[in-house]
Amino acid sequence: MNHSDLVSVIITTYNRTPEMFMRALKSVLIQTHSNIEVIVVDDNCKDSPISMTIKKELDLLQDTRIKYLR
Repeated sequence: MNHSDLVSVIITTYNRTPEMFMRALKSVLIQTHSNIEVIVVDDNCKDSPISMTIKKELDLLQDTRIKYLR
C-alpha cells in the first residue's frame, strides 16, 4: 500500500457507551497510516442522550478526518 492511499474506516454505533465509542475512535486515529477518513454511522434514535454525548465528543475533537452520519 502506498502511504498516499486513502483508507476509510467505518465505525458503527448503536447504544454504545461514549467511553467505548471514543476508545474505538482513538485507536483508529493513532494509527501510523496518516491518510485516513473515519466515517461514524450513529444508528441511535434521534433524541438519544448517548447519541448527543457522542456527537459532542466528536465536535470537541474538531478533526476534519471524521465524518458523522446519523
